[in-house]
Amino acid sequence: MRMEQHPIPRQITSFEFKLIGFMTLHQFIYMVVFALLGVLFWFIPLPLPLGFFTKLLAVVIGVAGIVFAMVPINDRPMDVFVKNLYKRLTSPTQYMYHKNNKSFEILNNLYFLADPHRVVAHVDAQEKLSRYMAKAHPRPTQEVAKSARLQGVNQALSARATPLTAATMKTVKSRGSAAGFAPIRTLATKQTKKPFFFGIAHNKKKTPLPNMLVYVKNSQDKPIRLLKTNPHGVFATFTKLPPGQYVLEAQDPNKKYFFDTIKVVLQDTNPHQIEITSKEMI
Repeated sequence: MRMEQHPIPRQITSFEFKLIGFMTLHQFIYMVVFALLGVLFWFIPLPLPLGFFTKLLAVVIGVAGIVFAMVPINDRPMDVFVKNLYKRLTSPTQYMYHKNNKSFEILNNLYFLADPHRVVAHVDAQEKLSRYMAKAHPRPTQEVAKSARLQGVNQALSARATPLTAATMKTVKSRGSAAGFAPIRTLATKQTKKPFFFGIAHNKKKTPLPNMLVYVKNSQDKPIRLLKTNPHGVFATFTKLPPGQYVLEAQDPNKKYFFDTIKVVLQDTNPHQIEITSKEMI
């Protein structure tokens, strides 16, 4: 025995019973409202050709009532189809996500700087460990000399020294000479080069401001140097400029801080620090 196939109902929750003849209450209201509007426009006493247009409009309204009440599209009533069509035509087709939640006030303007006391303690512990390892496990003289030379080269590079020649080599005794180490040859570091001028950028609470741009302008208001503050808010230049009056203009790339332009007089040597303070209200 073959069973007949039946379509699966799609509108279970919005099912409407036929209360008035073969029509539901929804269809009956559409028919009555559009029919009354059509009769109203049909009997409006207007001269030709306006009267012809009113009767044509009455016919269109009556047909629209029948369509809205009886003609479904994709198993949906005409009014639902028109409503969905209007939404799709007027709603945007692309959505952009924007993060609107603000960060906590306590987390704003935080700068984590290296603690010099921790650095000194780390260096001291490393030196003590090196001395202990040298006494407990002596290394061959050649290995010690190679390590000392590498350490001298690293110190020279960190101090921005020029390439060293044989004239700058000095003979010193190793710290482990008490353990029987032979004298080794190491590199003498050059004295740290002093900047031509330097300064610091901070806010009114004396908090350093890193990554600030500092423009150095001459008397013709033309930028001749562009400096950037480090994590400690310090900016400096090692290139000398002709003595005279200059203008320093600080800017924040993130537009959170604002600064006034200041005038400075530069000499051949400028040992004093230049301070630039932001002018925010708090």
